[in-house]
Parts: sequence; structure tokens; C-alpha cells
Amino acid sequence: MKKLFLSFICISLILTISSCKEEVNQDSISAEEATEMAAMALSEDAMGAIGLVYSTVEVSSNAGDVPQKAKTATIVSKDTTITYSSFPKALITYSLVAGFSYDFTLGNNGTPTSSVVEYSYNGNFDAPRLSSVHTGSGELSISSLDSEICTVNGTFMRSSDIETKGLNPKQSDSETSLIFNNIKVNKMNHVIASGSATATISGTLANKGDFEYSGTVIFEGNGMATLTFGNQSFSVNLETGEYVTL
Repeated sequence: MKKLFLSFICISLILTISSCKEEVNQDSISAEEATEMAAMALSEDAMGAIGLVYSTVEVSSNAGDVPQKAKTATIVSKDTTITYSSFPKALITYSLVAGFSYDFTLGNNGTPTSSVVEYSYNGNFDAPRLSSVHTGSGELSISSLDSEICTVNGTFMRSSDIETKGLNPKQSDSETSLIFNNIKVNKMNHVIASGSATATISGTLANKGDFEYSGTVIFEGNGMATLTFGNQSFSVNLETGEYVTL
């Protein structure tokens, strides 16, 4: 009877251990992997959200882009399409086509003081640890264009087919949402001085299930941002998308 009882315990332990291993194997995307996705969605070098913010600020700040005959109006509209691509042999290669619809509010001297920009885009990038094919859209509201530091609020949305690289490659369909809150951008050197954003990464990992991470982005003013998902924080380089755990 003791042998039978001990055998039952052993079998139960084996089943329990097997069950635990199966749950671990079913883990979909870790917080660090979600950070990688968010960092590359931000990265200027991959023509992510930061690249689009800088581009819209530059166009909005350029009074020469507003037709002279329209400078007596209060609001002037402009539509444009821009194709972006990386330099040859860049570490991160990308291609992106974006369409922009601008509404400029002009001051007394006929130069823009603020703008509202709707945009949509499609493109791809290939980085050392992951690659992406994506489409997206958003809207940015830019104020204080008549000052050295302007303020940006708005949204960045991206739908991606992402492949991670390395020893354990993964393929996922993901959605990235960034909501910007009072980002201060220096128009001269394209540096974000301060501000924040909320970030949400969600999607489905092939054969593993769904995932979702929500957190915050704090722009530190030195080309870096702090991204926090739950109780894990990471320092992100806004240019390259590289990050380290804090």
C-alpha cells in the first residue's frame, strides 16, 4: 500500500512539474521584448514616432512652405507626401511613405503659430534584433511654433507584422499606440526637452497566444527616454532604439 501511495505522489509531482513547464513555454512576449517593440516604434533611425514628430515640426516651422498669397488668411491647409529611406549600409535600414495633411494657424506676420497634422504611412525596417512591416496613422497638434521650443500633443498608431531574431525567433501581429502629452521640442536641434507619453503594445504571437503591455514614456531631455511597463523600467535611446534595464 505504501508503494502504491508513493507511486501516486511521484506521478502527481511529475504531472505538476510538466504542467508548470507547459505554462512557461506558453509565455508569449516578455516585458523586455515588448520594450524592444516600443523602442523601435519610437526610434528616429527606424523612422518611428520620433522621426515623424521631428518631420512635422520642421515642416510646420518653415514659413516658406506656406504660399505667399495665402499668408493673409488665418488658417492655411497643405497636403504633402514624403518618402523616407535609410542611408546605404546603415545598421538599421528602413523605407517609409507618409502622407500629411496640415492646417496651419498664421500669426500677424503670416508665419505659422500652430498646426494640426493628420498623417498616415506604410513602411518597414530591419534592425539587428527584429524586423517589421507596418502601416499606421495619427494626429499631432503643434503649438508655440513662433518660439524656439514648440509643444506637441497627439497620437501615433502602428499595426505591425514583427519578426524577432536570435536563438528563439518569434513572429507576431502587433498594435502599438503612443499618446503624447506636452512634448517640448527644440526646433533648431530637434531635441525633445521634456514631456511624456502613454504606450500600449498588444497583439498575437504565432502559436503562443495574445499579449498586452501598457506603460509610460518619460522624455528625459538628453536624447533618452524612460519606458516603464509594470514594475520594470528601461532607458531608451530615442535615436537608435537601443535600451538598457534600469
